[in-house]
Amino acid sequence: MGGYDEESLEASSTASSGSEESARQNKKTGVSPDGNALRPIAGQTPMEILAGGIAGASVVSAAAAMILQPANIVFAAGGLSCAIGPYAYWQQRRLTDVAALQETHKALTEQVERLGKENTRLHETVVDLSETVDRLEDVEQALDVITQTQGMSIEAFEEQVQDNRDILNKMQSNLKAN
Repeated sequence: MGGYDEESLEASSTASSGSEESARQNKKTGVSPDGNALRPIAGQTPMEILAGGIAGASVVSAAAAMILQPANIVFAAGGLSCAIGPYAYWQQRRLTDVAALQETHKALTEQVERLGKENTRLHETVVDLSETVDRLEDVEQALDVITQTQGMSIEAFEEQVQDNRDILNKMQSNLKAN
């Protein structure tokens, strides 16, 4: 009796509107927490078919009794039988909808729990990545300092080379003068 038909997932949103028939028509897909489709149920379950058959038989027998024995008591009993049979069928349809909604609720609850755990795991991953980014920014700053220091060292080295050339030129000119 329990289970899903293809329309079960949206049942929780349409059940609050009070229209079971529209809930059956508006439900589209059902997926279990592990990602598998929830098991489908027929448009009418065996219990619904049995209840419908009994309801039909009660209406037919009540109508036949009212035709064959036209008495006030028979009309009263026949009228009640004509009302109670279809009402029992309607109640059975509602029970099937409730069972499908319970299964949908259970599946959604499990999925919410799974997604909550996944969300927690992703949050921890984001925190870890943030720490990694912070460490990489520190490394980048250190590399920038090293690069700036190397640039200054190269400039100082070029100045020394130029000074050494000047000294060498002066020494060569002094040597030629001697």
